[in-house]
Amino acid sequence: MAAAADTVDPQSKSLRSVHKREGCGCSTCHELLQKLAESEHLTQLLQTEIQSLLATVQDLRRRENCLRHHNTHTEFLLLDSEAEIKNVHAVIHVLRENEKGINSTVTQLAAEVELLENQDKRNQGEIRTLRANCDEVTEKLTRMESLMEKKEAQLKKLTRARHDRQEHVDFLSEHNHKVVAELVRLESLREKQKNDHQDLRTSAENCQHQLENAESLILIREELITKLRREIAYNRQTIEEYAIITGDLKKSVRELKAQLERREEEHTLAGIGRLGETSWNAECRAARVPLQEPPAPQKPPAAEARWRHCRKWSLKVALCTTGIAVCILAPAILASGLSCNCDIVYELTHAVCRSL
Repeated sequence: MAAAADTVDPQSKSLRSVHKREGCGCSTCHELLQKLAESEHLTQLLQTEIQSLLATVQDLRRRENCLRHHNTHTEFLLLDSEAEIKNVHAVIHVLRENEKGINSTVTQLAAEVELLENQDKRNQGEIRTLRANCDEVTEKLTRMESLMEKKEAQLKKLTRARHDRQEHVDFLSEHNHKVVAELVRLESLREKQKNDHQDLRTSAENCQHQLENAESLILIREELITKLRREIAYNRQTIEEYAIITGDLKKSVRELKAQLERREEEHTLAGIGRLGETSWNAECRAARVPLQEPPAPQKPPAAEARWRHCRKWSLKVALCTTGIAVCILAPAILASGLSCNCDIVYELTHAVCRSL
């Protein structure tokens, strides 16, 4: 393409010289311009096809990672690329033939080109652009050839990779047979686990029913416990009231006991005095001796009988007090059904024992 551009340059100069000498605007010049336009159009088509080929090459790069699974498709793409390259070479050959024809036409029309030199000045920028495009196309073709060489090396590498991949596929096939056997075993195990899961689900449902029953029982017992706590609070209040009554009874028992002891002492002293005087007078009369000193007092049977009577009466009072306390506290203790105040029971027992 560079040689063709060098060939066009002197021809353009000769056309300029002819245009300067003759300075005409005939139809031949117009045809020459049309041919130049066609050449430019063909060059643009070539550039478009080269860009299309570059897009194909980029597409091939993107598909490099998929070549392991698409080796056959890659070979077809390579054949298509080679066909497109051949087509490009054919187009280039046609263009070169056209350039040769154009060069011959330019040689024949050198005199007429001198007449078109003024018009060529206006088209000079376009020609320079065309030359730059031709150089760019040449560079792209060179790069594409180097890329094709790299692609061939990559294709060989992919062929080796395909062979390795085939070996790996054979290994995976053998491994798949083992996996299938393992899957059969796991399927049977899954059926067994499914049955176990069904049993566990049934057990869970039974446990859920039991839990619901237990919750209902817990609610009932909580209500019962609440009721019993209320009764216990009421019974404790009653026991405290009975404890106050028992304290009053204990106080009354102590007062009665003190009164009995005082009366007992009074009756004892009175009986002893009377008995001493009577016995002393009797002895004096019997012995007829003067009265010196009274003998030691002795407890008469009547006083002893009175003292035993008072003791029995005190015991009866204590027993009655104990019976009253037991009759009062027994319903509260039986109604509570759980516990009672041990301190109160101890005090009652201690009071009864002291009264006895």
